Amino acid sequence: MLQKIVAVIVISLSSFHFFGQKVDLFCLQNIRVGTFITNQNNSESTIVRTKKKQIEYFNNGKSKVVSKLTWTDEENYTLTIVKCINCPDIPVCQKGSVLKVRIIECEEDRFKCKIQLTSEMSLVVVYKMVK
Repeated sequence: MLQKIVAVIVISLSSFHFFGQKVDLFCLQNIRVGTFITNQNNSESTIVRTKKKQIEYFNNGKSKVVSKLTWTDEENYTLTIVKCINCPDIPVCQKGSVLKVRIIECEEDRFKCKIQLTSEMSLVVVYKMVK
């Protein structure tokens, strides 16, 4: 009987609705580390994420943003910018800037997130896992 109850709890906790979107908890665990790509405005960027750090490469690898990564819960994390290399046209790319990220969809090898750049400006981005 206890095993059935535990199984029901595990199955019911494996996904939940977050702002109307279904988010799979197992998927959320899989995207905590890895390499991801996105293509925004015909410009590809690559993100390499470890448990505590995220590095984003863009502008054909000529530009790089290094951030400290802190997960605040299962679907939210913050990025504190540590270093911006070759990023002169990005006003939010300042050492010490904090970006708040919320995962709004997560499926198999891709996830969609909302990135709060400033109190007035946010961006929705879809990333695909490459490894």
